[in-house]
Amino acid sequence: MKKKLQLKDVGISKNNQIIFKNFSYVLEHKKNVCLIGKTNVGKTLLLKAIANEVPYFGTIVKKNSCQFLFHILDLKGTIESLIHFSELSLNHQNIILTFLKLNNLKYSYSELNLKFKLKVSILFQVLQFPTFFFVDDILSLFSRQEKMDFLILLREFNITLFYVTSDIEDTLLFPYVIVMGRDGILIEGNTINVLKQEKIMHRLGFTLPFLVDLSLQLKSYEMIDEIFLDEQELIQKLWKSN
Repeated sequence: MKKKLQLKDVGISKNNQIIFKNFSYVLEHKKNVCLIGKTNVGKTLLLKAIANEVPYFGTIVKKNSCQFLFHILDLKGTIESLIHFSELSLNHQNIILTFLKLNNLKYSYSELNLKFKLKVSILFQVLQFPTFFFVDDILSLFSRQEKMDFLILLREFNITLFYVTSDIEDTLLFPYVIVMGRDGILIEGNTINVLKQEKIMHRLGFTLPFLVDLSLQLKSYEMIDEIFLDEQELIQKLWKSN
């Protein structure tokens, strides 16, 4: 049976006012998704509805394990004890060390800076081995490479990510994007196809990511014939063109 999570006509109301409605989507295993929306459209509330933390209307069907990360966790103990490092397979140990980029796991969690606390919080959830991992707009502490390392970590543990953000640059890390509004999903699809809808995105209040905007401009001058989401690939294309 295919692993998936289904949402049908999900909505939330508060004080007799509808925050959002008509959100329908089927999240499939191994298909990472980035959900973006402006402030106050209910993105976090959607995740909390999926987590059964707030009342909602509509239907949510969860048949596989899920973990949720809304903020950096308040944990106690050493990194080693929190993630039960010695109990993991050698392969998983190597994957974790690559993600942490920290060889000494004896550090107390309370002594870590915010970035490493976030990394340990992520590992703490990942090592519950969920099918789906829902993360709410907390990767701003990470560089682009660290965000990519996070995606590699989840792939190695066979975990599907549903990431909520208000930063349009984050969409470049995902193959599929959902744009959320108060009436549910406004646009969805392949990342490039969504971001190419420049007029609609601007009308929704989004400025296109720099690389996409630059690609569109270069494409209009016939310097390139496609849109690039990776800076190095764009540079290589321009060098070859010359």
